[in-house]
This record gives sequence, C-alpha cells and structure tokens, in this order.
Amino acid sequence: RVLFRSGVDGTTVTAGEEFEVEVRALDAYGNSVEFDPGGTDPVVFSDESDSLACVWAGAAESSQLFTCSITVAMSSDPISASVLGLSAEAPDPMTIENGALAQVDVDPTGSTFIAGSAFTLDLQGYDAYGNDYVVQTDPRITLRDSAGFITPASATLGLTGSAQVSVILTAAGATRITASQGGIDLGASRLFDVAAGDLVEIEVSVPPWFVVGEPGDVDVTGVDGWGNVVSDYVGPVTLTSSGGGCEETYLSGFYAGAMRVAVDCSTATLSETLQATDENGYTGTSNSFDRSEEHTSELQ
Repeated sequence: RVLFRSGVDGTTVTAGEEFEVEVRALDAYGNSVEFDPGGTDPVVFSDESDSLACVWAGAAESSQLFTCSITVAMSSDPISASVLGLSAEAPDPMTIENGALAQVDVDPTGSTFIAGSAFTLDLQGYDAYGNDYVVQTDPRITLRDSAGFITPASATLGLTGSAQVSVILTAAGATRITASQGGIDLGASRLFDVAAGDLVEIEVSVPPWFVVGEPGDVDVTGVDGWGNVVSDYVGPVTLTSSGGGCEETYLSGFYAGAMRVAVDCSTATLSETLQATDENGYTGTSNSFDRSEEHTSELQ
C-alpha cells in the first residue's frame, strides 16, 4: 500500500503556492518499500482540477518528498498519488483560493461611443492563473483612457471579481481604456473610436494682430461642449467684428467641421474680437486682437 500525506491536508492554499507532499510505499506487513521516484518508479499525482504539478524534492528517512502546487481555484480538491501499481488519496481535500489580482479584462460595451455620453464598461479581474478574483485583498482599480479624460477614474470589483461601470469619455478620437493598480497596468480594452458630441458653439481663432488692409487668416470650427471638432458641421457662418472695423464675412463650404478664411480690416484699433453666428443660432467669439496701420516690426 501507499501512504500519502500532504503538509496542507484539509487547509487552504493559494493558487500557485508550493506545498510539500510525502509519499511512502509499504508491504503487506507495514515495512517500507524502497522505490526510485526520479527514475524507474515515478510517482503519478492527480487532482480534480488537472492543474496539480509536483517535483521530486528528495528522500527523508523512508519517505519520498515532493514539492507541489495547484493553479486552479476550487472549494474542495482531493489529491492522490500512484506508485508501484498502488495509489492513495490525501486524507482531506484542500481548498484552493485565487491569488493576487494580476489581470483585468476591460470591455467597453456597445458599437457607438459619443464624447460626453455614458456607456457601460465591463471589468473582470483574474489572478495570474486565470482564476476569478474572488478572494480579494484590494478590489480597487484605476481607469484611464488614451486621452486622459475618463469619468470616473476608478472602479471597485465586486465579490465575483467583476464590475459594470458607467463611464464618460470627453475626448474624441481613437482611444483605449486601461485598468491598473498601484501603477502597474493589468489590462486594456480594444482600440475604439469616440465621436464628437452635438454642436455647442462656433470656435473662432484669430491672430493676435492684423495690419490694416492686409487680410488675416481666421479659423472657424464647429465644436461640441468639450472642444472636439464636430466633423459633420457645414455652417454657414457669418463673421462680424465687435468694433465694426472688419468686413462682414459669410462662410460656407466647411470641410470636416472647419474652415479658414481671410478677413480684411479697414481701421486700426485695440482689443477687437470677431463674432460668429450660424443660421441655427449657434455662436462664438474669438480671442481679442489688435489692428495696426503698419507691421509691428516697423513700429517705433
């Protein structure tokens, strides 16, 4: 017969944690029988998870010692050993718990993602061996996206190691969401596109100064509430100056939500602005600029 004893019989072991197993072969009268586990008489170990792995660690008196580990979490896992045509099972099954959080699956649900609109983010935590992160030391994780604008920026995994979080991204473009803990990345989503939200205002960008009689380039862009370009915006837009010294300009033919136009101003002044208004009532005001009679480099 075979005597089989584990140093952790009936106790709880963490997945991947090493423990010691002792195997002894006996004859019909209880005398020890020598065998060669490293050569002609290998010991075959098995468990219900099929993840038990053991390495011969040498002899101790009349027993052979093995260092073993199990990587699949189970509430009750009996282990057994066979040698010389005989087999035996450990007296009490072990409980195998998951290890530390080592991986997080990040899955944004849906097919369309809009800046400023909430969507659901599915999270699932695992240990290094793929066991659900059920036994937890710290279930909190940090979230970030490529552009750095995600709300909320953290989440807490539930008792099953999973969570569904409603998140909002505000930067349009291609992005991915990464989950981390303690500064270590644990997983990232697929790359996906975030579209701009609805049009909120007309953005007008003007050079800080103009020379009277020399048209200056003005950029006009339709943007959402977070400054993303609304690429399907087509105008039209009318530009007027706050002091009336620049010619009123009508813009149409926007491309990808933006347009550049040359604006001519006829009189010199300080702290002028341009106002943009479209036919649907959307507006915008430029940065302030100065108008001079000659180039600033020529001014004394």
